[in-house]
Amino acid sequence: MGLYLIALTFTFADALGATGKLLAVIFGLGMVIFVHELGHFAVAKWCGVKCEKFYLGFDIGGKKIFSFRRGETEYGIGILPLGGYVKMLGQDDNPARQQQELERARNQPEVAPPGEENFALDPRSYLAKSVPQRMAIISAGVIMNVIFAYIVFVVSYMTGVDVIPPVVSAVFPGQPAWEAGIRPGDVLAEIGDRKVHEFGDIQEGVALGEFDPEKGLRIEIHRPDPTAENKFREFEVHLIPTKRGLLPIIGVAPAMDMALQDKLPVLPYTPAANVQSLEFKGGDRVIAVGDQAVANYDELQNALASSDWSKWVNIKVERKDAETKVPKEISIPVGPRAVKTLGLIMEIGKVAALQSGSPAEQAGIKQGDVIRRVNGEPVGDPFTLPDRLQKLAGQEVTLSLQNDQHMRDVHVRPTHDTGNPLSFPRMDEQVEIPSLGLTFQVLNRIASVLPDSPAAAAEKVAGKKLSGEVVQAEFIPSSTDLAQLKYEKDLLRNLTVQFDKTEANALTPQWAFIMSRLQMSAPDTKVKLKLKNGDVFTLAPAFLKDQFSPNRGLNFPAQTVTRKAENLSEAMSIAGAETWHTMGMIFRFLKKLVTRELSPELMGGPPKIAVAAWSSASRGTGDLLLFLGMLSVNLAVINFMPIP
Repeated sequence: MGLYLIALTFTFADALGATGKLLAVIFGLGMVIFVHELGHFAVAKWCGVKCEKFYLGFDIGGKKIFSFRRGETEYGIGILPLGGYVKMLGQDDNPARQQQELERARNQPEVAPPGEENFALDPRSYLAKSVPQRMAIISAGVIMNVIFAYIVFVVSYMTGVDVIPPVVSAVFPGQPAWEAGIRPGDVLAEIGDRKVHEFGDIQEGVALGEFDPEKGLRIEIHRPDPTAENKFREFEVHLIPTKRGLLPIIGVAPAMDMALQDKLPVLPYTPAANVQSLEFKGGDRVIAVGDQAVANYDELQNALASSDWSKWVNIKVERKDAETKVPKEISIPVGPRAVKTLGLIMEIGKVAALQSGSPAEQAGIKQGDVIRRVNGEPVGDPFTLPDRLQKLAGQEVTLSLQNDQHMRDVHVRPTHDTGNPLSFPRMDEQVEIPSLGLTFQVLNRIASVLPDSPAAAAEKVAGKKLSGEVVQAEFIPSSTDLAQLKYEKDLLRNLTVQFDKTEANALTPQWAFIMSRLQMSAPDTKVKLKLKNGDVFTLAPAFLKDQFSPNRGLNFPAQTVTRKAENLSEAMSIAGAETWHTMGMIFRFLKKLVTRELSPELMGGPPKIAVAAWSSASRGTGDLLLFLGMLSVNLAVINFMPIP
């Protein structure tokens, strides 16, 4: 009945809006608890045990939302919505109180045969039942949760579930997938020995998969064949996931849709947001960049990367007419996106990672090397180095490298590879030289200050030099622009970055993240730098006249496809596999918690469950049912194990 109520609620979701989602979440979570307690209740009744109470939620201090009595049982909803319970005569989850109940029943004023102890347990008491009966009563909740999960999974896959396909849209430089040569457009088909159906399977396989620590995790890749449509080249790689924050990762981003995000189709303060005659709208599907048609996100990246970054470009979108629903093509001119600068040249750090088979690896460059000179000239600004080497593609370049105080020269030929031009560095990101297949760090130490730059202006105001190590960078949005302030806090979050403070499970900030964060901020956002010597400088960023980004500010959501069974038989088969797999996944998760391979911070109680349920409800009936099925299995496994 609960499944029908959830589905019925979503039938009217458009009319009810948030109310419909809230009701669906309440019904759904209530059903998971209800079926668990119903299992205990039904088997207890079958075994002849007196059930005094059947409650959803806890009636702490006798407080409840409502209750009624039918027969010998009081049914109700308690004031504390953290679970539910069935109160059976003589039964208590606390072993100490169970022992007290046994003692209470002993030596009652009944006549017993000589030499035997008086023992007056009520025949309808839980404690009066045989061990097999008590085991059946206790196990019934777990069994009901598994059955409920299976039914929910069947309904989910009959209804259809929106999933993110296991297609890579970007590979994070320096991470294991990047080192192994995985690239945008690749399909990750298997992780370990399990087939991958959606991007979530990748995350799960990496975080919970078992693999040889020397050989690494096996991943089967299907790479599109450029010479034949719908053909793929199959191969496998082995890599060792790296710990980032709370979870191990391999460093891939999911496939992106070509229709702009509904709520935020363009990023604020970018050329796409500053178009004049026309504007981008949520749902607009990008179909061409200039004269180059694009069918997917990978082609879009390549088209923007191959265009002249310093020139205006026409981006053609397909938009459905609001009244007729007939799509029409619109061409919107978008200006160049100049790179913002603080006027600081930071010190270049060590080579952090190398791609397998890359020009850098073939030339003998090693992790830990520091690039000091390029064709005999100082390396200069580390952030412009990738562009400078890209312009030398096909030519022999001499790099002077330092490692352990020793200098050596290597000769290498950069390729025309542009990497992931639309992605920004993350907190722990290194800078990529895609034409060489290596990444390097940029240190938070100032090497020099550019003349006529924001940093030079700040020096004049302060009357002292801006030099040494930066220990803190604080972004200061305009206090008069409330919309900007909300964007900075909600979307960008990191208003203050500490370089001299490391917390448990925290990422090590890189200066590359500061530059990325700067590009996404409003033009009037200032940056306050605190140096190790105690000096503080406030800089107003400026736009460079000769450096541009290919990312014009279009904002795309993750791509989704509907996974739906063709018939009931297939839905039952998928549901059975999903139920069994989910049980194993939870056991593996708990095992890795015990062995400390995963952090306890990944666990969540009722607040996290409610948030996850709301998020699932926002995506539709199938997603909510799928979540409830997983939650039901989780409840079964946790109750099965001897966990207080």
